Amino acid sequence: MKNVWLVLVAVVLGFSASAQPKITRGAVRNLKSPATVVRVVPVYPPFYYGYNRLRSPFYRPFYNSFYEPRVVQYTPSELQLQLDDIENEYDFKISTVRRDRSVSGKERRAKIRELKHLEKNAVIDAKKDYYRKDNNSLSK
Repeated sequence: MKNVWLVLVAVVLGFSASAQPKITRGAVRNLKSPATVVRVVPVYPPFYYGYNRLRSPFYRPFYNSFYEPRVVQYTPSELQLQLDDIENEYDFKISTVRRDRSVSGKERRAKIRELKHLEKNAVIDAKKDYYRKDNNSLSK
């Protein structure tokens, strides 16, 4: 019975040793990239709502509903909205062509290339029109 246990332990050790990452001279292989550790430091006023923050039983260092960070949102410009519309429109057209099985694959690829080319041209034209309109309004 001791021999069976000894063989079992030897097999388990052999498998666990073979599962370790291999380190060769000058190169590290099969190792995962190191994890990035971010330290979270909460910032609170010295006294909040009459309690000393260090002695308060209600002090929660990583979340405080009274002092949540403000989320900054921006309004996209008119140009960005136009570009998003163009991109969505051509993405829809491309996806429709991709799903169309009535034409051959060669014709589908050609049509997709053409649509991507037209999308690039539409984006360039929209930018030109936007900046041309902006410059004309400044010169008046």
